[in-house]
Amino acid sequence: MVFRAPFFRVLTDNSVFQSLLVDVWKKYRLALGSVSIQNPSFDGNSYLQVELKFCPSTGIYFNRSEILTDLDLSHKNYKPPDIFGPFYFNAYPYPFPGANQN
Repeated sequence: MVFRAPFFRVLTDNSVFQSLLVDVWKKYRLALGSVSIQNPSFDGNSYLQVELKFCPSTGIYFNRSEILTDLDLSHKNYKPPDIFGPFYFNAYPYPFPGANQN
């Protein structure tokens, strides 16, 4: 997630990121601990970048339906806590098991 106008500049305040985690858990009805935030940093435009890592609640991998419907952050149906400001979402490719990776 890339936040374009966060209302803070200190990355060491874990309570700020904890509020984002709790909000994501509630919105997507995920189990506690199934999502984490990694590598928060500011880029050259002062945009806050954070990596969200999701873990499936059952099994080792997500299935396509879970990715396309349950974890869809790209269609702006998720609104983060106000302190983070507006955002956009860049997804990393997700390798499905047994899929042809050509």
